[in-house]
Amino acid sequence: AGKSVLLLGYAYKANLGDTRETPVEHLADELIMLGIEPIIWDPVVPLEGIPNRFRRIDSIRDCPKVDAVVLSTAHSQILNIDWTDLMEITGCHLVYDGRRALDKVTMADIGWKYSGVGTPSA
Repeated sequence: AGKSVLLLGYAYKANLGDTRETPVEHLADELIMLGIEPIIWDPVVPLEGIPNRFRRIDSIRDCPKVDAVVLSTAHSQILNIDWTDLMEITGCHLVYDGRRALDKVTMADIGWKYSGVGTPSA
């Protein structure tokens, strides 16, 4: 409780603004039920396309400090962000790759503690 997580992406599918049946909505709701604040940034979906029960940010530069970052939609704009800058902005080193779209070694070299779908935890 009292933690926050940056969810990178809200759309159902990468590079499209379609939010119908997005699994990110369920993830954000589950986080809230656990007492964790989801903060959502999606460069493809306009803010009004994300339910206002979630904290939404218009720019990654507007992100407050968070406890973890989750790649939830693999938009090209998200994959190509400056991950070193993101670490500085968020004050966070934990990233969970929910789309298995990031290179584990590259992320570790930058300084992220990486875990993701289908990757060993060791």
